[in-house]
Parts: sequence; structure tokens; C-alpha cells
Amino acid sequence: MKIEKLLIANRGEIALRIMRSARSMGYTVIAIFSDNDRNSAYVKEADECYYLQGNSVSETYLNIDAIIKAAKDMGANAIHPGYGFLSENSLFAEACEQAGIIFVGPSSEAIKAMGNKITARDFAKKNGVPVTPGITGNPQDLIAKHTEIGFPMLVKAAAGGGGKGMRIVKSIEELEQALRNTSSEALNYFGDGTIYIEKYLENPRHIEVQILGDKTGNIIHLFERECSVQRRHQKIIEEAPSPSITPEVRQRMCEAAIKLASSINYNNAGTVEFLVDDNMEFFFLEMNTRIQVEHPVTEMITGVDIVKEQFRIAQDELLSYKQSDLQIIGHALELRIYAEDPENNFMPSPGTVIKYHYPGFDPSAGSYRHEPVRRIQIRVDDSSLHDNSQVSSEFDPMISKVIASGKDRNETIKKLLAFLPDYQVTGIKTNLGFLQLLLNHKDFINNSVHTRYIDENYDSLKELMIDDRKSINENIPVSAALIYGMCDSLEDKPVESSEINTPTIYRAIGYWRIYRRINFILNDTTHDVILTRFKKHKTHPPKSVSIKDLNESTGIFCEIAYVKNGIALNFTLYKAFIQSQPGIKKAENLFILIHEGERYPVYMTKSSQGVIHVRFSGRDFAIKRLDMAEPDYICLESISMNQSSSGDIISPMPGKVLSVIVGAGDEVKKGDLLMVIEAMKMENNIQAPYAGTVDKLMVNAGEKVDNSTHLVHLIPSSPL
Repeated sequence: MKIEKLLIANRGEIALRIMRSARSMGYTVIAIFSDNDRNSAYVKEADECYYLQGNSVSETYLNIDAIIKAAKDMGANAIHPGYGFLSENSLFAEACEQAGIIFVGPSSEAIKAMGNKITARDFAKKNGVPVTPGITGNPQDLIAKHTEIGFPMLVKAAAGGGGKGMRIVKSIEELEQALRNTSSEALNYFGDGTIYIEKYLENPRHIEVQILGDKTGNIIHLFERECSVQRRHQKIIEEAPSPSITPEVRQRMCEAAIKLASSINYNNAGTVEFLVDDNMEFFFLEMNTRIQVEHPVTEMITGVDIVKEQFRIAQDELLSYKQSDLQIIGHALELRIYAEDPENNFMPSPGTVIKYHYPGFDPSAGSYRHEPVRRIQIRVDDSSLHDNSQVSSEFDPMISKVIASGKDRNETIKKLLAFLPDYQVTGIKTNLGFLQLLLNHKDFINNSVHTRYIDENYDSLKELMIDDRKSINENIPVSAALIYGMCDSLEDKPVESSEINTPTIYRAIGYWRIYRRINFILNDTTHDVILTRFKKHKTHPPKSVSIKDLNESTGIFCEIAYVKNGIALNFTLYKAFIQSQPGIKKAENLFILIHEGERYPVYMTKSSQGVIHVRFSGRDFAIKRLDMAEPDYICLESISMNQSSSGDIISPMPGKVLSVIVGAGDEVKKGDLLMVIEAMKMENNIQAPYAGTVDKLMVNAGEKVDNSTHLVHLIPSSPL
């Protein structure tokens, strides 16, 4: 049966990715959406869309009956599940089969065989694929039998994936709580609370093999990817091919992957994952019976459009390739851009994205701005965010994936390092700076990393992040922001002299001449300067600036001079109207700051709260004037008295309270678990910051909270 009308049972980035290949195949595409995604790009770009009623993921994107009904109502004859959600749910695949709908993925039997980690391990053993020792059972059985495995051990959700429901346990004291939390998390995310424990390998490499199989039994591999750079057991950098293994190990690993897939008559795309120790011995980890987040790096080194092959297989066609057709061409790296705060243990950071832009970004082009596997230097797979987009706490924190290819690993790293400083995700915390630091780190460059590298070295990496930001000359972002804040006519095009002279209240009172001291906050630190000169030119630069040297067209020029810490400083800022190259859309918020003959490109955006966000040299700075009034809507809003007394513990992020562990009157020690808050598909433990007595609980399980919600009042045992 040929696919004619495709429903994508997913959202965001992967929905757009699937659309690109589906559109090239001539399919009509249907998107499903909940209230949170009503204005999302993937919904707007679909040919048709269908609204899913419900207030939670379980009622919408995890609701099998609702999605099957959507497909029937819309006349879809095929469903692509993407990754996550129901992609590895055998009941969903079976429901599609029973409804006569093509499931773009393997059979429900194959998902059952490989979707559960326990049965998958059994298949691996039977087929001679090495596995680590492991056992399953209920929490009580596992506690009783844990000595068969020994510490350290890994507690896993049997139906899990993507690092969800996984914990490293190094002592009996940690085991009981880990089993309880993992089972709860597994039930919440996958609808199956089954857990098991296995021997944990110290400092392993995470290497996986991409396979494709058609319905005639022909199975090929597309070589391997390495995904060893992880945090919280979730990948953040992937690359292909692996820089760690030898050709001989590659051959044995790929053969093992095909043998395992053949044993269950696997068809469609799948990934067999392995852990590799220091001796280059590999052990079966799991098989993902779906497309993976990191599939683009394989596409970049092979030229194979994996999603197109999924469609071909699903409609009973043969694979487009034989094994002998494939070879590794160059090297590819993928960076996952997350809405999180790396300096705060990668806490989720949902909120409003004030400015979203990267080189080549053109929101008007939609998701079809490039072919998925075209050999380009940089590929960005994202959710097509735009200025003032909302990043919800209801979903995974991944914003986008940046994929680069080059002739070798070093060239690919250099391309990413050249790209990242111009990638703007302003208004929320992201890991862009952290990724830039990792790519520059000697341990990554020398390939001296493993799956626990970030967790084990977090403290030193955090110090590097702080030192890295401090190494930047803060006078650059500060001066740019001060000029930007005072020069209110820096538009997106050169202005006429008549526009320059349009009177404003600031020009009328000349406030900076009357009050020369300027107070401001740079990130979290207060500063002040004494302004000595501010001059605004029309459409011509000051004499000190040579247009010939700038190599850009003229804009509006402003000069500023001030004294800071007893040192006189002079700067010139101009709006950069750089001629765009073919196919490249320049950011409209690009400015050039000139100081002592040096040119510094800066990106600047002003929020509705009056904060000026500056991106310079790949680092983000927030500057707020303290000597200026807030915008009217803030100044005039009603004042609410919400005082917090000492001892209140406030939620560090928006989310939902999954469970409350303590009760009023309980005695707790420092580090004891108080409650668990779910945010962006991650469970976050709220621990006691000090020993004390729980005086009052302010939230209940099931309640939604934000990062100002008071959770619990804790009376300290001794003065803090």
C-alpha cells in the first residue's frame, strides 16, 4: 500500500524534519497539536492539522485512541511516530495495524522484542552479542538480589529511553530510593513501571550502529555514531564516525547489530546501542526501534535520507542502497541546544525567547529551507522558533540541533566554533556557551571523554564557564548597551536627517548632561560610570572611523565617552547594514562597536522589561539601567505584597509537583529529599539546604508551580 496522506504523531523539531522528507515524497501532511502547540511552526506548515483535547501529555500526544481517531477523521493512511512519545510503544503500532493504517516503523512484534530492555538483553544473549550482567524484578526482589550484580550498578526503566528512568547507584543506602524513583518515573513517562539493574561500567564510551531493513529481509548498516558526551544520561554531542574505535571493532560491532536485527526480522530504521570499555570490548545496551535524535550525523557522512528510507520500507519498497554502496565521507558533529542553565546544574530554563536567529536563518522559508541530507557545512534542525516564542516546561528542553560536516573531526569542530557565536537564543538560559567551551576543551579535542565525564568534572567545568565569561572585556557589551539604550533611533535601515532631528523627551531634557552618573546591572553585578560625552551622527561616521576599512555600508553612528574606575574610555557604535550573501539572512540586530581601532560585532535586543541583552563573542550579557524608570506598564501595575519569611524554599523552576516526600513536623537533614518537581520531562529533586523541621507545606502533589512559588517553610535546627 502506498502512502498518500501522512499523520505525524509528534511535534516540534522532529515533526518539521519528517515533513521535509514527506513533502519531497509527495505526501499530504497532517499535524496534531495540543493547546501548548497551537501557534507552533510545525502546525502552520502542515497541509492539515488536528486539535487534540486535553491538559496533559497523557491526554494528547500519548493518547493512542485519540491519535488513531485523528488519523481516521482526517483520512490519513499512514502515521509516522517520530521519536519519544509513542514511537516505541508496541500497543500503538498494533493499533495502527488493526486500523489498517501504515505505521512508519517496525512491526509491533519487533518493538515488543526490542522495546523492553529485559527481553532485548535475552535476544542479544541468544545471538552471541555480549551483554553486561543484570537482573529484573520488583524493588524488594532487586534489593535482595543486588549482590549478584555488585556496586556500582545502573538502575533502569525497562521500557525507557533517552536517559529517562536511569540512575547510577554506588551503595545500598542509595538503592531503595533509586528503585522507587526510577519505577515512578518509568510509569509516568512510559506507562510501564518495570525496572531492572545491571553492572555499571566505569567510564565507558557510548557507541551505536544505525541500521535499515526492508520487508524482504535485507538489512544494512550505516556505520556508527559516538554519543559519549552526556549530562544526566542524556546526549548533548554526537558524532560520526566514532573517533574512538578501530576499523576492526567497527566491523564486529556493525555485524553484531545486523545479526541482532535479523534475529527478529526487523524492518525499518533502528539503532543498536553499545557500551565500549577501555579495552575496546563492547556490550549490548539496548535497541531503539525508531528514528533517533542524532540521525543527522549519519545522514551527513553517508548521504542517506533515513526518513525517506523509512517511508520506502513502510510502503513495501526495497532499500535504495546496498551495503557496498555506502562509505564514510568526512566527519559530522551534532550539538543539542537545550533550554537549561549549565551553571545551575543544567536546571530547565523555559520562558520567552525574545530573539531567535542564526546565520542562514530565514523564518519566512519555513522548515523546507534545505534538503535534509544536502552536503552543507552547517545544518540546523529546529522547531522554527521566532522572536517572542514560548519554550514550554511541558516538553523536553531541546530547542534545536546544530549539525556540521567537514573533511575531518578538527575541521568540523572549527566550523561549529565559528558558527556558535552568531547563534542567538535570547531571553532564556541555554547551553550554547557550555557547548562552545566543550568544543574548545582539550579533553574533547583529544577525545578523552566518556559518558560520565561531565557529571564527574562538573565543578571544574562550572569554574571554567565562570572564568570564561570573566575573561571577556566587559566594557564592550556595557558600552554597546549604554549607547543602544540612549540612541533610540537605531532602526533597521539608515534614517534621513529629518528623522534624526525628530524631538523626543530625552533630547528635550538632555538627561545625560544633567545627570552624568549612570548606574546599571551587568548580569548580577552593579556598576556605575561617569558619562563625559555622547554624540549622535546622522548617516555619516565620525572622522575617526574609516568606512573603507569597515567594508560595510554606512548606518547611524553614535559616540560615547565615560570614566569607569578612574579610567577614561571612548567607543563608537554603528548599526551594521551588511549586504547579505545569497541565501544568508543577516541578523537585523547586529551592531559594530569600535574601540581603539578594533571592531567588535555585537548583537543587541531590548526586552519589554527594559533589559538590554547583548551577545558578544559567543557569550550572553544582560544590562539593565538602574537610573531609568521602568516601562509604564511595569511602573503602573498593581503592587502585591508577597513577602517571604526566612526559611521558605522556593521552586527553582516552573513545572509540576510530582510528589511530596515530607510532612509538617518532620525532621530533615541537609540533603534530604523534600519533594520532586517535573520540568521539561525531567524529575528534579528538591533537597533540604540545611537541617531543620518542616513547619509548613505550601504545595500539594499535582500542582503546577513557577520559579517564584514557595514550596515549604523549613525551620533551621541551628542559626544559619
